[in-house]
Amino acid sequence: MTKSALIFAGGVLGAVGIAARAFEAHGITMLADITQPQLTDFAAATEIVLIHALAILAVAGIADYVPRAARYCGILFTLGVILFAAPLFHYGLTGTRSAMMLTPVGGVSLIAGWLVVAVGGALRLIRKSAL
Repeated sequence: MTKSALIFAGGVLGAVGIAARAFEAHGITMLADITQPQLTDFAAATEIVLIHALAILAVAGIADYVPRAARYCGILFTLGVILFAAPLFHYGLTGTRSAMMLTPVGGVSLIAGWLVVAVGGALRLIRKSAL
């Protein structure tokens, strides 16, 4: 992902996260048959989206230092947020767990994204110390 694409993704996910949080606080309980597990999963999805919106923006900030890591991390974070949070939002709103099999794939993608950042930073440290 380019720096501009990272900023765009972070901004969109931030807006989605805030809208979901507002709905969680003011509207989701209007759904007649909402259960506590649905509320919990919806809240978890909101948290994941908001945290990773900021993380993607931070990755945009380091893109000049570790461009390859930033590109791959941005892809993994964006994909991970979608695959992790969307099924949780779906379950929270409908009570249907049909898409929940995607959450582990999203979680692995998020973990991989964080590891890409760590490896990118470690490689930069190694290269700097070798000079």
